[in-house]
Amino acid sequence: MSWGNSLLGGSYDWATFTLNSGTTDYNVQSNQANLFLNIPIAKNVFIWSTQDISFKFNNTANPAILFAAESNGESPFEGKQFLLVSNIFLTNAGGSNATIKILLSV
Repeated sequence: MSWGNSLLGGSYDWATFTLNSGTTDYNVQSNQANLFLNIPIAKNVFIWSTQDISFKFNNTANPAILFAAESNGESPFEGKQFLLVSNIFLTNAGGSNATIKILLSV
């Protein structure tokens, strides 16, 4: 990893995966090898989902942020320069699996 390159905006992390229905506090850092790899601490977090989900940043004890998916799954949650994120915990309490896309950068 080149942290200096990350600070210059040259690196990012990206993953697409399925979050099964009924999943609670899915640990993104532990389960998605492509995330938090080049960017161990992200300042910018973009999350797309095809289903309504909730997520917590950094710790499962933090309050959940509810995300209502658009019908086409193309409108992301955009966290721009809002806090230092070292992990994301996702919950899918709906009745259908969700396709999740996450982009991390500094």
